[in-house]
Amino acid sequence: MRRGKPIDEAWILEGLKGLGVKDPGVERDWFTLGWESAILHDTKMYGRGSIRLRRPGGGGPLVVEMRNFDLPGGRTELPRQEGATKLVAHTLSSGIDDLVLYLALRVVPVPGTEEKWMEIGAESEGKTVEVLGADRVVLELPGTGRRAAAGP
Repeated sequence: MRRGKPIDEAWILEGLKGLGVKDPGVERDWFTLGWESAILHDTKMYGRGSIRLRRPGGGGPLVVEMRNFDLPGGRTELPRQEGATKLVAHTLSSGIDDLVLYLALRVVPVPGTEEKWMEIGAESEGKTVEVLGADRVVLELPGTGRRAAAGP
């Protein structure tokens, strides 16, 4: 018996079918993961489950941490590439009963976090250029056809 609304994404349906899940449904719509834990489930029967994004350590893959009763739980990685997906099974257990949650993870850009570029060309020769609100600056070097980029 399906709980929740039907699943629309084919990759999720195919993945769940491969895991032997019959008649799946969506219990919670997509939400953005952050550094703070989001509660997945909280009952006396199944216990408390949470999920969060681990703080980045220098440009490696995104690390998602799942917990059960605030104890260390599972971790999974996703490439830092828009559109990357992963389906993960996470079991909550309180000692009374178990609940298996299937989590669909998808990498999407967060509005307002895009890199801001500023291009400086030959028109700026001999001028002082103030760089404000840019994460990276691209300089075109006249006569060489080369570009140089600077940023964090």
